[in-house]
Amino acid sequence: MASGHYGSALIHSPVIHQSYLQCTFSFYYYYASNEPTNNLSTTAMKVYIERTDLGTSVLLWESSFEPRTNASWRSVTVPVRRVHHPFRLSLYAYQSSS
Repeated sequence: MASGHYGSALIHSPVIHQSYLQCTFSFYYYYASNEPTNNLSTTAMKVYIERTDLGTSVLLWESSFEPRTNASWRSVTVPVRRVHHPFRLSLYAYQSSS
């Protein structure tokens, strides 16, 4: 866990052997915070594509969120596109203090 992070989650997809040009990764997340809006914490979410044969990863998407009192479901669609080699998708979310 990186310094300054006090809550995190990491989810990996199964290994995918290849994808086609129109391939996307879509998911929903529920963001709720019971922290006051003047708190100096930030929540961030990142999606990586990881080559399983080489052990390398590339950031596909990232976003950060300020604490808010109105909880809601949100949807995200990340373009993956054509991939010719085995890979997996990783979703990493964390909350850090400033």
